[in-house]
Amino acid sequence: MLAALREDLAAQGVPLLFAIYPDHHAVRNRAHREQIQWAAEMAVGVGLTTIELIQPLLESRLQLADLYLLPLDGHPSPAGYELAAGFLAPAVADAARASARCGVGGQRRASPKNDGDLPSPATARDPSEQLKVPGQT
Repeated sequence: MLAALREDLAAQGVPLLFAIYPDHHAVRNRAHREQIQWAAEMAVGVGLTTIELIQPLLESRLQLADLYLLPLDGHPSPAGYELAAGFLAPAVADAARASARCGVGGQRRASPKNDGDLPSPATARDPSEQLKVPGQT
């Protein structure tokens, strides 16, 4: 289904990006990140540029109650959405520029640099620094 959507959009010159916003359990504990890994592998497998937002959330050092509407609701809070938008906007602009230059496509994936449960210091401010082509190190 995602591959068909990607092809339909590509025919119109529109790139499809796949962003993964993790639930609060995954931000709190790396043991809950298997679903993120599965979704990212599936999306990259069908050729989608994939952006995992776990790292920006960890690097923000905001409390879970600031990132999500906890304890009553597990959806992102306005601050969580703002943080995600700040990370996604340059990636969307980059994809649009790349699409305009050389057509739609490119399998890239932003993946967490921090496998632990605690946030690490921010190292990459430009989202393209966290995007990589599958198969490359």
